[in-house]
Amino acid sequence: MEIVLQLNATAIEFLTGMITGDNGYGWRRSGPDLVALFNNFGFADSYGQGFPSRNSFCRERLNECNGTNKLSQVICEILNPIHFIGREEFHKSAIDKLNKYLEFDDYKVELRGKSCIVLRLHPTDVTAANIDKLSDEFVQEQIHKCEEKLGIGDSDGAITNARSLIEGVLNCIHYEILGVVLDKSGDLQKDYKKVRDLLNMSPEKYSDEAIRQVLNGFQSIVSGIDSLSNQMGDRHRRRVKPDIRHARLVTNAAKTIISFLIETYHFQCRQK
Repeated sequence: MEIVLQLNATAIEFLTGMITGDNGYGWRRSGPDLVALFNNFGFADSYGQGFPSRNSFCRERLNECNGTNKLSQVICEILNPIHFIGREEFHKSAIDKLNKYLEFDDYKVELRGKSCIVLRLHPTDVTAANIDKLSDEFVQEQIHKCEEKLGIGDSDGAITNARSLIEGVLNCIHYEILGVVLDKSGDLQKDYKKVRDLLNMSPEKYSDEAIRQVLNGFQSIVSGIDSLSNQMGDRHRRRVKPDIRHARLVTNAAKTIISFLIETYHFQCRQK
């Protein structure tokens, strides 16, 4: 899955020159070439009279992609090894040069077999896949708070927000399916079971033992996060001082679970 990139202006400027070919780290692309490239990623431009300069057009489209997963898709396309057959050294040089810019925003490009991928240099959090498709401001706010508090070493706060993240997604899915919000029970495991059943994720409904084990594991993780947030979070008087690695574990586990819940919700919507 492509990650969401947020690059600084200098990196965008270098990437512009690489795509147009004007900085020597890519081949020259004409105006029609650039239009065709970006139209592959959801744009609907056409080349004709009044078309801006190649650099201006490319920079504008990159800025529109910045902060979305489209930017990583564009990078992976322009650095696809199939475009550099017989020019492998030039390919490596282009990747190495781009990485010098990307590292300032904690990203890097890696060559993996017959493709390129964009990775975080120092991954700390699991990206919650498809979270933007289940629109809920509270959920978005909790994700931001988790990442922000991990960044400043606030373990207590990160654990509290990780619990709230699961709670918010459960409530959001419950509302999307039934049109009513979950009752505030304060019991995260109980709420999880309600939504799990709505999504037909009850372990006993599956004949495959491995799937049942995974789904039972999710239930155990939710229970564990609920207990940890009570023991270590800042909602109550703290019994244990949490380490940052515990907070990161809880946050990543929460994001993994909500990713699967949201993907399952959208899958079932498509089936219906």
